Amino acid sequence: MMEFLKKLFASDFMGHGYCCLWMPETVWLHVVSDALITLAYYSIPVTLIYFVRKRRDLPFNRTFLMFGAFSRRSRNGRKA
Repeated sequence: MMEFLKKLFASDFMGHGYCCLWMPETVWLHVVSDALITLAYYSIPVTLIYFVRKRRDLPFNRTFLMFGAFSRRSRNGRKA
C-alpha cells in the first residue's frame, strides 16, 4: 500500500504542457476550460437549492435536490 501511495504522489506524471507542446494558447485553453467546468460543478447545486427554495410550488422538488446532490458528488470525481 505504501508503494502505491509513493507512486501516486511521485512527480513523474506528465502535465498538460507536455501534451500541448507547451504552447501557451493551448495550455491556457485547458486552464480556462478546467476552471469553467469547476465553476459549473460548484454553482449547479447552489442554483438548484436556491430555485427550490424560491419556488415552493414545484411538483418534483426532491428531484431537483437529488440532481444537485449528484452534481456535488460528481465534481469530486472530475480530474483534469
